[in-house]
Amino acid sequence: MTGFILLHRQQGIFLDFLDSLTRQGLYQTPLYLKALDSVAFASLAKQIKDENLLYKARVAHGATLRFLNEALQDPVQATKDSTLASVILLSLYEVIVRESVRPSLWEIHHDGWMLIIKLRGPEQFDTYVGQSMVRYIFSHLQAACLSKSLRPSFVPVFNHNPKFPISVFSDTAIRVTNYCAKAQELKMSLHEPITIELLDHVNAAVELEAELDKFPYLMVNKRSYRTVTIAPAQQRTLPLAYPDWLNSYHVYSDFRMAGIWNFWRCSRVFVKDAILKCVTRLKAMGGLGQEGMLNELISLPTANMEDYADGILASVPYLLGQLSPIEERKPCPYPPPIGSYFILWPFQVLLLRANLDAHRIEFMHSVLKYIRDVPGLGQADVILSFTSNYNKQNPMASLQTAVNEATRSLSAL
Repeated sequence: MTGFILLHRQQGIFLDFLDSLTRQGLYQTPLYLKALDSVAFASLAKQIKDENLLYKARVAHGATLRFLNEALQDPVQATKDSTLASVILLSLYEVIVRESVRPSLWEIHHDGWMLIIKLRGPEQFDTYVGQSMVRYIFSHLQAACLSKSLRPSFVPVFNHNPKFPISVFSDTAIRVTNYCAKAQELKMSLHEPITIELLDHVNAAVELEAELDKFPYLMVNKRSYRTVTIAPAQQRTLPLAYPDWLNSYHVYSDFRMAGIWNFWRCSRVFVKDAILKCVTRLKAMGGLGQEGMLNELISLPTANMEDYADGILASVPYLLGQLSPIEERKPCPYPPPIGSYFILWPFQVLLLRANLDAHRIEFMHSVLKYIRDVPGLGQADVILSFTSNYNKQNPMASLQTAVNEATRSLSAL
């Protein structure tokens, strides 16, 4: 358990509140201790393939759920830092041992998070630990809403508190989430949306793309990343074979910074996917056959999905601990599973939304298999299975291909 906490402290700003809670001595509750046991045992069991440790993890997980039910019945216990931290740890446990047939990682225990946050009130923003946990939850709720094309109804809980200001990019990410949700609503609407309504939403992407274009410039004076190359001799020492077409890699200051950049790249993918949903509805209504319709679509500043995908793929060696960070740290004596958590959601987004070529998909599959087999995260196998079946039946891929072909044809005129 101690090693699990130290590992998170050493490898960047991810679950850093565990170390803070432990050092403050605020973790001495049966609930928190059992939650830590369940995740630490599960993480180590998956890495060293030990069924006895996995059994201990499941026993601790069952005890955690019982203690949590008791804590939620007590107004004092329900609002403690250790209680909210325990619910976060329960979601992490699911990532490690997940055996579900759907990649629902980003919605696990969200109802519990929101209930406790509302009960805790504004005082939770007064401490570093409270802000750290809320920041973790906020980012996961954003990812969940984007993945499910839902409106971010959770925002008022955070946005109305001056002690927890939403950053510039978070505000843009919320706009992306609302944009994608509206596209889904238009696509699934039972009434026939008029053509101009769909076109207006497609054209609204111009302004949104312009906002997203500003992000790299906003990050210039902040902790960003450096680009490096991996020589063939060095590649042979790594557990993964990196493709020739990916000839540069990114090394970040910490895992959280890598997560922010990849969230931005995923946001670009989601906007493109939202546009395609509107195009799908237009196509079903015969709208694409109208004069000038396709030209308007082509005029949009549509991003090159391969560029954003390659940016995510370029972060893999760093996130898997195979390249040194900008801020040098002492080597960690434990297997490095932490960065693998930051790969799962971006890979799920790319495999379901980006319609990439076979070479990139093959590389992502090899990375997911590595995460499944070495750090031992069960969610990687779920994503592998689900996305393979999904892509076989995905009509969006053929539509995007048709639009891209039409774009190239008209551009050549």
